[in-house]
Amino acid sequence: MTTPATFVPPVLERHAVPDKCPGALRMFEASDGKIARVRLAGSPLTAGQAEAIGEMADTLGDGHVLFTTRANVQLRGLTEEAAQTFATRVTELGLLPSATHERTRNVVVSPLTGLGDEHPDVTPVAHALDAAIQASPALAGLAGRFLVGLDDGDGFLAALPLDLTAQVRGDQVVCALGTHEDDQVYAVGALAEPTAVAGLLARICETWLEVKAARGEEVWNVDDLSAAGRTELHERVGRLTARADGRVERATRQPRLTGVVAEQGDGTVTVAAKAPLAAIGSQGWRLAAAVARGAADQIRVTPWHAIVVPGVPADRAAEVLTALGEAGWAVDPASPWLDVHACTGLPQCVRSHADVQEHARALVDAQHGALPGLPVMLSGCGRQCGHPSTPHHAFVAQGTEDYSAFLHDGSHEPQESPVREMVSPGQIHALITTTGSNA
Repeated sequence: MTTPATFVPPVLERHAVPDKCPGALRMFEASDGKIARVRLAGSPLTAGQAEAIGEMADTLGDGHVLFTTRANVQLRGLTEEAAQTFATRVTELGLLPSATHERTRNVVVSPLTGLGDEHPDVTPVAHALDAAIQASPALAGLAGRFLVGLDDGDGFLAALPLDLTAQVRGDQVVCALGTHEDDQVYAVGALAEPTAVAGLLARICETWLEVKAARGEEVWNVDDLSAAGRTELHERVGRLTARADGRVERATRQPRLTGVVAEQGDGTVTVAAKAPLAAIGSQGWRLAAAVARGAADQIRVTPWHAIVVPGVPADRAAEVLTALGEAGWAVDPASPWLDVHACTGLPQCVRSHADVQEHARALVDAQHGALPGLPVMLSGCGRQCGHPSTPHHAFVAQGTEDYSAFLHDGSHEPQESPVREMVSPGQIHALITTTGSNA
């Protein structure tokens, strides 16, 4: 079924050039038009804002709302005229609070934060941190890929490739720098004092910029600093605040955000639904906005291409989930769409070697229920954009019908997996179902 391969995914150079992350003002030029991104900075969308995004998807974009691994949404296929209209409209909606800092407002929060005693509410910290970032002229210099995560303690958000991981521990917040030194954590402050916590996190971000500038290291992320640079960063942060005991805890799997995911105890529940292949048609998106309008008036966008809608009347939850499923969302916790991922691929991405999304759909069609073992990621090229941040089966296209297969640890480091095989799209399902139970 498979043949040995000598292919090794390319080791990408450390990021030392300006990043091309799109925003609402500076967009990315794709083969089918411009890509425009709305950064949410850890805040939920209101139903009205979501409805407006759905309308723009139809009138300005290609009719779809896309999700990013930084819990943002974006549209693609915009013309030059549509791009100008988009920027004006998101400003009116309150989704572009700063022109100077629009690409640096990269804050993500735990998806169920504040929904029950087991999920302390970090949303006030997110709001305060967003304000602190915008208030700092220096932080306009953060890279578009620099990411701050506020984890409520369950560890799922902390599993992302974060530059700063702030995690709740009891009534306190601690912070880790990058993803490689989780046993070196710093006290950030009391969760009940969000402004103070946010202020210190913003100051740590400024310190990061100062260290890399002083050392002449033009990199985007903390993990890309040299060893000497990381040592200096720790020394400087240590002057701002004391070390804390313990370590940051990071989950080793992704959350399964579908169906009813929380009960509020007031006759309402929280429902979640995933957008297969990180995109949903405008009709499905608008239906979600309508659900939010009849609930708590918020849609939480997550890094796992899922939405979380709290406040749905419990006696309507089954009806709501059925309607969302019929509109294109994955709503069953056993859906294979929770485990199958793919980048944009051909024909929209010129770097891609294959139509990876078509191959992903074929894989889902062949699978009944959840995949065994690890999730699967189909990538059109060695960049592996948007891959899961936890261990997974990686399939990297080498041609239109050829993939290199190996186990990926989820990090952004070069992979040293000893098993590399060449498989066809049709062989992927057999391979993962054979090896899944052992992964």
